[in-house]
Amino acid sequence: MAEDFLSDAAKGADHALKNNDDAKNPYKINRNGSETAQIRTDTLGEVRFIATVTHEKIINVLDDLIQIGLEDPKYKDLVSLYQKTQNALENSKK
Repeated sequence: MAEDFLSDAAKGADHALKNNDDAKNPYKINRNGSETAQIRTDTLGEVRFIATVTHEKIINVLDDLIQIGLEDPKYKDLVSLYQKTQNALENSKK
């Protein structure tokens, strides 16, 4: 009797573990992957300040700042080349 209860509980636990919030976790399904990057300490202080004042996550502030930087005319040609390369790779897979 006790074994039946324990085996039912174990099955229920396995099911719960397999069906937990993994679908909502962007890092487990690679929906929004991220990489480790280095940032200068003084710059990190500024980013932390911005994130605190705006109530945003540091990763979101960094992403916004990087996107602003990538739109700079200094990098326009390189970003365009990267996008063309990515499109060519995607088209070659089809």
